[in-house]
Amino acid sequence: MELNNKFENHKDYIRKYRYYEKKDLIRIRRKVNRLYFHKGLSKRKIADRVGMSREFVNKWTQSKDQDMKKDERGWPKGQRRKWTGKTEKRITQIRSYLEENEKEFYWGATAIAQQWHRRFPEENVPPLRTIGQILKDLELSDPPVSGKGAAKYLCYPEHTIYETLSSRLLETDFVGQKYLRGRTEPLHFIGFCFKKKPKLRIYRRINGQTTENLNTQWERFFDRYEKPDYVKVDNAAATIGSMSGKRNVSRAMIFLLEKQIYPIFSVPRKPFSQASIEGNNSVFAKKFWNARQFDSVEDVDQQLEWFNKASLRYSGYKPPEVGAKFELNITVVPFFLNIRHWSHLSKA
Repeated sequence: MELNNKFENHKDYIRKYRYYEKKDLIRIRRKVNRLYFHKGLSKRKIADRVGMSREFVNKWTQSKDQDMKKDERGWPKGQRRKWTGKTEKRITQIRSYLEENEKEFYWGATAIAQQWHRRFPEENVPPLRTIGQILKDLELSDPPVSGKGAAKYLCYPEHTIYETLSSRLLETDFVGQKYLRGRTEPLHFIGFCFKKKPKLRIYRRINGQTTENLNTQWERFFDRYEKPDYVKVDNAAATIGSMSGKRNVSRAMIFLLEKQIYPIFSVPRKPFSQASIEGNNSVFAKKFWNARQFDSVEDVDQQLEWFNKASLRYSGYKPPEVGAKFELNITVVPFFLNIRHWSHLSKA
């Protein structure tokens, strides 16, 4: 009900906004015409002064008596070119349903388009851009969050990996410790994602950030979804092995290599070089952990199952067809980082 009232109120707001926008545009047209015919400025200087294109200046300097209120839109003012008020009401209703349904976690343009297709399979789905614009006009979309952006010099891992490797690459990452009210022990989660189509976002609750749990979750993921060609991970103890002992090939890496999967490490201590999985972790926090109330660990598991199902619907994930695959011929070669390790090897 609240969203429907908001919809009606904003119809008047949109009409007023478009009226003043049109009025301002007419003022600019008149200024362009006056600068050209009365001030004698060149069209290039006029375009620079008013901040409009040369095409705009040419269009509105045809004659001194030109009609500045001429409208060539081809449809009534104050209305959308193609999509009517019925479309706006449907989008409002669908968004209200998605936001109020406890089993739904996404209510942006993509989720609305998917729900539209389920409800009205015989009708054309509005473009995502149209849905997004309607949500913005009704102030039902989240404002964009401006950030500093990733360091340019660290863009090379993403470009090299995703533009030169044509095979499937899975990103895996532990989520930071989470706490329930009244419980002292933290909860641990692990996330998996495919950045390229078919896209996938899945999270599981685990007992701890250990190599055993990591290998177990990988095994389950490969059996249930698909086995990738590459796995990208960060430099956690569970992936690289002992932090204090001699350098060696960790059990997690041996697990992947035995399955003919190449491991790829992100840049140490630079999480934004693993942008895809970190972005999914942000979605996990925003849509799941920070957006919900949990009564118990069992409730967390139940709602996490809903979140994973909603994520699968949202991404439309389907495992790629299994075909003939190139078998990787992997040879494990030890690599030592300093002379001390080499001296130990020489004495052995």
